[in-house]
Amino acid sequence: MRLRLQPTSVVVLTLSLLAPLAARGEPSAGKPVVLERHPVCEASAALVVPCSGGATGTCALVGDNEQDDAVFQYTIDADGRLAPAEPFEISLDDAEVEDIEALASDGTGVLVVGSHGRNTRCQPDDDRVAVSRLELDPRQAERIAGAKGFGDRTSACESRWVALPEDAPEGALSLRRGFCAAIASGEKAAKSGNAASCAGSTFDVEGAIVLPDGSGAGRLWLGLRAPQVQGYAVLLRVAPSKPGDKRLAFDGIAAIALRGKGIRELAAEPGWVWGIAGSAADGREKSQLFRFKAERLQSGNVIGDVELLAGGELPPNAEALIVQPEQRRAIVLLDGDEGEAEGACKQAAQQMTVDGLPE
Repeated sequence: MRLRLQPTSVVVLTLSLLAPLAARGEPSAGKPVVLERHPVCEASAALVVPCSGGATGTCALVGDNEQDDAVFQYTIDADGRLAPAEPFEISLDDAEVEDIEALASDGTGVLVVGSHGRNTRCQPDDDRVAVSRLELDPRQAERIAGAKGFGDRTSACESRWVALPEDAPEGALSLRRGFCAAIASGEKAAKSGNAASCAGSTFDVEGAIVLPDGSGAGRLWLGLRAPQVQGYAVLLRVAPSKPGDKRLAFDGIAAIALRGKGIRELAAEPGWVWGIAGSAADGREKSQLFRFKAERLQSGNVIGDVELLAGGELPPNAEALIVQPEQRRAIVLLDGDEGEAEGACKQAAQQMTVDGLPE
């Protein structure tokens, strides 16, 4: 399949393939230090939020992909260091989400997004196919999407799962064809017992952001680790739906040139989308910070004008990102290992800062 791009995308994509991607400024990554405390071992998502309970100052919620019934509140100090706040555990009640991989703000609440992926044994897991919404004040949580109908990803990918509007641009239609073909190929490989290919080929959400859509409303976009379309990472725009257990549907699709990497995290600031680009499969390849203009995230676009930041190289296990534009700083959380011991991590999660971000 050959992608047919919008005219505005052709030039920037061609230039990006012929020359190194632009890098403004020279960010510098600090030394990782331990992120306190248990049961947070496998930090996988982070989001700045208003402090709740007795906590004061600037706070963040952190998701752990081995903790399905809570997210965790941290304060952020002037140096970008996270410390456990009180209350620490913020319960999701009955709206638990397994394998939490993304957090996004919809203005007044927090969307908690599961990976929607297969487990390490390449087995399907419906508990991972979930999105919940957490309201912090007063605190309450509800399930807004689940696994009901998730089989549409293979049985009706183009007609019901990625259901584009009738006036969708040709670029979106082309991307959908490639994406649905990649979904079918990945599922076929997984069902054949090829577990080694799962992490790089089957559907896996790792990033989420809410962006205005021009009407004043916010729209949720998901960033995928896999599958890719011709080496491009994929972003899907979530269609409006009622809360419940029905699976998500999508009404927009875009792609981004990350030099063969997948999306491992997304974060939004006014005018920009930031993220972590990392290996689509599990490996030791370094990850990297990137950003692009938020206006470029439109259905049908192939975004080639991406800044992969020089000096923004990160360890392969970089999983969560907070951007502080006023401080020109990013806070990055590194995944650890829960292990089997009670009350302690086998390998602690870590945090690090990247200073000197471009303006």
